[in-house]
Amino acid sequence: MTELDALPPRRAATVLVGLTVGLFGSASSAMIVANTLPAIEADLGADSAAGSWVVVGSLLAMTVSIPLWGRLADAFDGKRVVQAAFVLFMIGCLGAGLAPGLGGLIATRALQGVAMGGILVSSQAVIARAVPGQRRAAYLGYLGATMSIASLCGPLIGGVLVELPGAGWRSAFFVLIPFALVGLVVVEAALPRRPGPGGFRIDAAGIALLALAVTSLLLLVTFGGVGFAWWSPQGLALGALGLFGALALVLVERRVADPVVDLAALAVPAVRWSVVGSVAIGAVMFSAVLYLSQYWQLGRGVSAAVTGLLVAPLLAATLVASIVSGHLVARGPRARAGTMLVGAILLTAGLAGLATVGLEPPGWLIVAAASLVGLGMGALMQTFLLVAQLAVGSERVGRTTSLVSMLRSLSGAAGVAVLGAVVASLAPGEGYPVAVAVAFGVAAAVSLGAVVASLVLGRTRDAAQPG
Repeated sequence: MTELDALPPRRAATVLVGLTVGLFGSASSAMIVANTLPAIEADLGADSAAGSWVVVGSLLAMTVSIPLWGRLADAFDGKRVVQAAFVLFMIGCLGAGLAPGLGGLIATRALQGVAMGGILVSSQAVIARAVPGQRRAAYLGYLGATMSIASLCGPLIGGVLVELPGAGWRSAFFVLIPFALVGLVVVEAALPRRPGPGGFRIDAAGIALLALAVTSLLLLVTFGGVGFAWWSPQGLALGALGLFGALALVLVERRVADPVVDLAALAVPAVRWSVVGSVAIGAVMFSAVLYLSQYWQLGRGVSAAVTGLLVAPLLAATLVASIVSGHLVARGPRARAGTMLVGAILLTAGLAGLATVGLEPPGWLIVAAASLVGLGMGALMQTFLLVAQLAVGSERVGRTTSLVSMLRSLSGAAGVAVLGAVVASLAPGEGYPVAVAVAFGVAAAVSLGAVVASLVLGRTRDAAQPG
C-alpha cells in the first residue's frame, strides 16, 4: 500500500460507516429467513427440501460470484464496484418481496446472493487499500462486528415481521433496501475515485466450470439420501459432474492469464492455511444459527419471535468477539496467533455442547454453549482473512480476499445442505432434537480444522509479517 492509497483517518472512518451500513443490509438478508422460512413454506406451499433453496440458492449465487467481484475490485475503481453491488442488492430485495411463487423467490434470492458477494468482497478490498495494515485489523473487526450484528438482527427482524399484523415475510426483504441506499450515498460522498489498472478479461470458462462444480455438488448433498438415493443414477451423475467441473476448473485456471479463481495464492502457506480455517468456519457458521433457530421452534415449540431472543446470545457474543479481536490482532503477530487459537478452541467446545440437545438439557445450557460458538466465530472470521491479506501484495488483495471469501461461502452453503440432509433423514425416525444433535456433532468435528489451522498459522513465517 502506498501513501497515496491510504485515506486520512476521518475520511476512512466515514467510508467505514457507509460500508458497514450497506453491509448490514446484505448480511441481514442471509439470516433474515432463519425465522421466516416456515412461514414462507406454508404460504407458498413448499416442503422443507424445496424451501431450503431460499437459503442455499443465495449462498450458491454468492459463492459463484465472489471470485468475479474480486477480479473487478482489483481491475477497476473500487468505489464503482461496491456501488454497483449496492444497486443490484436493492433490485434483488424488491424482487424477492414481490415474488409470486417459490421459483421466483429462489431466483431473486440468487440475485441477492450475487450482490451480497459483491458487497462483501468489494467492502473488504476498499478497506484493505484505504487503511494501513495494523489499523486495518480494527477496521476489519468492525466489518466482522457488522456481520455479527446483522446476523443477530436478521432472525429477530424476520421473526417480528412474520407475526406483526399487516407485515408478513415479504416485508422482511423490503426493509433491507434503505440500508443499501444509505451505503450507496455515503460511499459516493466520502470515497474518492481511484481507477484501477483495467485490462480485465472475463474468464468465461472459469466461471462456467465453477458454477457447474458448485451447483452439481450442492444438489448432490442437498437431495442425496432424501430426494434420491446416493448411489442412484441421479446421485452418480451429479457427483460425476461436480468432480469433472472441479478438476477442469483447476486445469483451466492454471493456464489463463486472468483466472477468476486465483489458485496461485494457495502457494503461499499463510493463504493456504487461512483457507483451511475459513472453510471450517464457513461450514458451521450459517448452520449454527439456522438449525439452532429451527431446534427452538420445531424441537421445543417456541415462537419465532422468542426464538430470535434465544439465538441472540450467540450472535451478541460474535459481535463482542469481532470488535475485541480486531483490536487484539492489531497488536501484532503474537496476539494474532493467540486470538486464533483461543477462538478455535471456543468454537469447537461450543458446538460440542450444542451436540447435547438430544438429551434435552436445560435451556440455559444451550444458550451458554451457543455463546461459546459465537465467541469463536467472532474471533476467527476476520482474523483468518487478515492473515491472508497481509501475506500478499496490495495488487492481489482483491483476488485473495475473494478466494478466501468464496471458499468460506461455498463451505457455508455445503454445510447448510449437508447438515440439512442429516436432519431431514434422521428427524422422522429419531425426532428433531436428536437429529439436530447429530448435526451439531458433525459440525464440532469439522471445526477441528480451525484448531489445526490456528496452530499452523501461529508458526508460519509469512503469517507473522507485520502489517
